[in-house]
Amino acid sequence: MARNVLRVRRNSTKNNKLELEFKNAENIVFAHESEKEFAKILDFYRIKWEYEPKTFTLEWDENDIPVLSFTPDFYLSELDLDKKSKGTLSRDQCKALLQKRL
Repeated sequence: MARNVLRVRRNSTKNNKLELEFKNAENIVFAHESEKEFAKILDFYRIKWEYEPKTFTLEWDENDIPVLSFTPDFYLSELDLDKKSKGTLSRDQCKALLQKRL
């Protein structure tokens, strides 16, 4: 199975050697089995991905506290694409996304 290199970082505690951190569908805990299966497909096609790397705040209350947000399941960096592998957005999330885009 292809492995995704999510991060290459300097590790100063190991004589400044490069340390690679590999992640693939087999070593991540997913919220749902369908997400794991989707990740396996991405691995098979050697598409680099990140699992739930960011959350988009769509709406704030009067005190600037987030009240509505959206976290895509995957980010496909080579395609600059956020992907939700299951479920749907609520009516409020759809409205907020549309208003944010305008």
